[in-house]
Amino acid sequence: VTRVMAVGTKARPPAPKPAPRTGTGDADGLNWPALARCESGGNPRALSPGGRYRGLYQFSLATWRGVGGSGDPIDNSAEEQLYRAKLLYNRSGAGQWPSCGRRLFT
Repeated sequence: VTRVMAVGTKARPPAPKPAPRTGTGDADGLNWPALARCESGGNPRALSPGGRYRGLYQFSLATWRGVGGSGDPIDNSAEEQLYRAKLLYNRSGAGQWPSCGRRLFT
């Protein structure tokens, strides 16, 4: 090749907007309110008796951060907690909630 030529006169179209942030995969069709009631009584600021598990879906801080959460789950909205719970489910399944995970399928 001795010469490179640009072809066409149209400007590139703008990049597509990112899709709205939602859980992906099978998580969207599960019974998340039932899991939240079982785990925390539906309280987004719930703490386990020892304080290790936090929020609607009783995340440990390490697990919360592992799914991209920042700060403390109890300081985040219920919507943010749901989004992170769906990510966790898609990565690891219902076994992340050993006592209540079966409620997702009710």
